[in-house]
Amino acid sequence: VRLGFILAKLNDLQVCTGNVGNAFLYGTTKEKVFIIAGPEFGPDLEGKRLIIDKSLYGLQTSGARFHEHLSGILKKLGFKPTKADPDLWMRKHEEGYYEYIARYVDDVIAFAKDPLRIMKSLEETYVMKGVGKPRYYLGGDVLELDESWHKQNLTHAFSAETYISNSIPKLAKLVGMEKFAKKDTPMDPEYYPELDDSPLLDNTKISIYRSLIGSLNWILTLGRFDIAYALSSL
Repeated sequence: VRLGFILAKLNDLQVCTGNVGNAFLYGTTKEKVFIIAGPEFGPDLEGKRLIIDKSLYGLQTSGARFHEHLSGILKKLGFKPTKADPDLWMRKHEEGYYEYIARYVDDVIAFAKDPLRIMKSLEETYVMKGVGKPRYYLGGDVLELDESWHKQNLTHAFSAETYISNSIPKLAKLVGMEKFAKKDTPMDPEYYPELDDSPLLDNTKISIYRSLIGSLNWILTLGRFDIAYALSSL
């Protein structure tokens, strides 16, 4: 996504984002999976085994099936995956410049002179939601910088502000706190996780710990590199 914004700036391209609605219902599963029909299927089917055809949500390979489906559609539109990243696609426009699409599961962002036209092409196959100029993408704020930054040739920025604001209260509640105490450093400089000999957590607390680490990992991905050492240590 960052690479796409750089390419857009260099080539004077516009940006448009969209989300594929009910994405996993488009693919066909390669798993051999069945269910036992419940009463909601009616008296004629209740209790019978039903073979699952669509990839659906919750199957192990549903994400892969949708990835294949969207890849097929992008190829039909003339896009090819780049060598830099298989989820960043490009095609040459008849006027000589390149158009790009970055996708993350069912989130699609297009970089082109007319990115809305690309979204319209996707709407011939998918139900596209939230189509428009990106303000918030994959948990990060997409900011248009004011003119004071333009002198440094900077026009856009990513921020984790909204994600952090939404996550911190939830994470504090998860560990039984009203709110986290403010600290001067990401981790106590006197704490060494590798020397921690406190008792191991039970399964419930292990799940909570993984949730904390998962949220911090995404905050790092969104640009808060100042927590990288503490996060890696934990």
